[in-house]
Amino acid sequence: ADSCYNAGVAYDKGLGAPQDRDKAEKLYTKSCELGYGDACNNLGYLYVSKGDLRGFSKGLGWVKKGCDAGNKKSCQLYEFMKEQILKK
Repeated sequence: ADSCYNAGVAYDKGLGAPQDRDKAEKLYTKSCELGYGDACNNLGYLYVSKGDLRGFSKGLGWVKKGCDAGNKKSCQLYEFMKEQILKK
């Protein structure tokens, strides 16, 4: 899980690898499914940053999964996202 997460970050940010959000998404997904909360958080952020409603909805699910895995950043982001939904 840790290796997939780190490779995901490399592709997400273009650090030591060409930036490739599709590869980052696949690596974050695998890591998140193995219970790595940071990967869930980053995956959720990838979807949310697409700026559309479908991305927001998918991102919310991944961020919730990160929160459930004990990732503090995911819990904070999840609460913020819920507040944004309730405002609309």
